[in-house]
Amino acid sequence: MLRIKVTPQFADADYVAVPSRSPRFILPGRYLFALTLVCAGTGLFMLPDSSAPNLEYAAMEAERAAFLTAEQKEIEITPADQNLENYEDYDIPIAQFKAPLPVKELSPRSAAVYSFDRQLAPAELLEIQKSAEALRQAQHAAQVTVPAAPAGAAAAPQPTAGAADRENTAEIYALERPEGQWYQYTVLSGDSLSGIFSLLALPQGTLQKLAAAASAKDLALHPGQILHFYVTTDGALTELVVPAVKGDGQIRLVRQNQDAQFALVHEDKAAHLSTPAEAKALAQADAMPSAKAAAKARLAREEARLMAAKAAAQERDRSSPADPLRPRLIYGALKPGENFKSCARRLGLTSTEVRSLERIYASKGSLKKLKPGDSVRVLFNEIGTSALINAVEINSAAFGRTAYYRSTADNNFYEEDKYVPTAGIFRRFPLATAIKINSKFNLHRRHPVTGRVSPHKGIDIKAPIGTPVYAPADGMVTFAGYQRAAGYYIILRHEQNYSTVYMHLSRIDVKKGQQIMAGQVIAKTGNTGRTTGPHLHYELRINDRPVDPLKIELPTSSHPNLAREQREAFKSSVQVFKTQLFNEALAQNQ
Repeated sequence: MLRIKVTPQFADADYVAVPSRSPRFILPGRYLFALTLVCAGTGLFMLPDSSAPNLEYAAMEAERAAFLTAEQKEIEITPADQNLENYEDYDIPIAQFKAPLPVKELSPRSAAVYSFDRQLAPAELLEIQKSAEALRQAQHAAQVTVPAAPAGAAAAPQPTAGAADRENTAEIYALERPEGQWYQYTVLSGDSLSGIFSLLALPQGTLQKLAAAASAKDLALHPGQILHFYVTTDGALTELVVPAVKGDGQIRLVRQNQDAQFALVHEDKAAHLSTPAEAKALAQADAMPSAKAAAKARLAREEARLMAAKAAAQERDRSSPADPLRPRLIYGALKPGENFKSCARRLGLTSTEVRSLERIYASKGSLKKLKPGDSVRVLFNEIGTSALINAVEINSAAFGRTAYYRSTADNNFYEEDKYVPTAGIFRRFPLATAIKINSKFNLHRRHPVTGRVSPHKGIDIKAPIGTPVYAPADGMVTFAGYQRAAGYYIILRHEQNYSTVYMHLSRIDVKKGQQIMAGQVIAKTGNTGRTTGPHLHYELRINDRPVDPLKIELPTSSHPNLAREQREAFKSSVQVFKTQLFNEALAQNQ
């Protein structure tokens, strides 16, 4: 049973403005974000290259074991009336939880709208295709124009003043709309039209023409507004619709092509569409060709940065020369004046292997505590410095005689009596730190600005930037990427139709399609996306529907014998490794 403690809000909690305190940072937020990226990029230089498998499988084994075996900590929940919640979490399309569907199977219209990172179930796809075809036929019948309302109809758009305006409006409605597509964008807190254009990679020259045709009041944005953009097949923005904050009206800025100036009309809501219901089926603005191209460019830059960091790590690790004749077993004691690193180098361990051993023993203490006379013994699976570590024993006055053995099932290290098979494990929370919840699961929450129902489909856990995020169960990565509101986020798919979601990350350590073991570090917490403070937004879903992580009964393994088989396999490996670890004949180059 969970122990839940409700605590009063504290001064430095997330989502709370404390005007009496001095700001923690002098730099503007955008510079802090850039500085965070630089620091994160610098941290990548500490990673090993992929050709050094020892660090790859040993990097987080001590933390992983501690996470999997730790008892549930007390949970603190901030009272709802004492915190200001983050209302801008990303409402993930249900398609991202589905199996991928190749874009080539989509119709041209659907492919343009739902490609990139959206995947649809066949039934959803068929429904979209039918709607798109019906809309295409309706628009063709109307010659892709906005039909005039019948005489005397209350919904007929009206100009704001004067005969000249009425004549201008009539001319605008008489224009034939070029071939293209409508997109929608929901305004978030802090958005500006300039920022939205930058995000969608729309020309700033177009924005200047819009500003010339409309007043600042006409283009003022408010959270919750849904803007409509009409983009032609050649990528030109020819129409922008801004709904009124109050009432049923809207303004529409229209031009015939990208070289023309915009004209403004005031009209009734949805007058630019064939039917008001069509607004619900419009594609999201991040599916615009320009926005998709910009997103791909950002991903390409990120890949280039990671490759540069990897190349630097490879160059750094070349400082440890390869030795194809290093024996399968090395052992020795620290000499006077030596520390662990210098002793390890003398014995033949590479810098990557030194860092691996430091990680393995992190839960016991720092290997800097080793003193002359303390001994180290390491067993490999083959001769040479490209081998994997099978077992290691350190005999130290600081933390006694302790040996770790590699599990061949997951390539992680465990003490002989502390092996934790991952089968059947499903931890309630993905953090090893104390759980402090600033925003609870609430599907009926209302947005304080718009007044609309704005469900919170997960929980927000307070966590400093850089806190490790662990997989609560075995699974596979179905999404790992970036979205403006969610920031960097991950979706994991688990057994029995369970899924978990992690938002606002500072770093992602996994890739789409990767198999994940319970307790594996998948990311680091952060403050990316639409947030008001560092935290982790965590969701738990069953059959792609969100459930409360605090109340749901967690699943058990669908393979009851798998955990027993994993334990028996590890026990057999330990018996072999333990014998070899003290077989000094293996210390010869043969």
